[in-house]
Amino acid sequence: MKQVLILVLLLGIGVGLFAETGLLGIWYGQDYNTSRKILESKGYTLNKNVKNVRNFENQNAEDCYLVVLYLDKKKKVAGWTLTFKKDLPEEMTHRFYAECILLHGTDYSVLAEDNVVDWQLDEDRSFKLGFDENNRLNVAIYIDDKHPELFISIE
Repeated sequence: MKQVLILVLLLGIGVGLFAETGLLGIWYGQDYNTSRKILESKGYTLNKNVKNVRNFENQNAEDCYLVVLYLDKKKKVAGWTLTFKKDLPEEMTHRFYAECILLHGTDYSVLAEDNVVDWQLDEDRSFKLGFDENNRLNVAIYIDDKHPELFISIE
């Protein structure tokens, strides 16, 4: 019986950790150096380092060519954006959408007039997918309302 309870507890912790991880393996509160290593391992290179914003580019990527990290005062990830190539093939859009549902669940809102799908991850954190007029994915945004000063330029 103890083994079953321990297994259930470990599975619960694992599911909780997985739910907090976003696209590309980045998560809220992640140390900047960890995020940087993850992005570099996926072929991204740092090309802009200004105050609390770090831009990573991967011109060889088939899908997401730009990742922007927004860091809090402790250099922890407070949010991030992924910018996708124009005319992203429909199958890649479907793949990312399916991955988002796996990561963040099916409790989301569709804002059709804005071409946005919006997940409220918790009280302060949200995730948005933005689509172009042809319903192709063009941006994914993770925002933490505790740090509105970091996100002024993206909303």
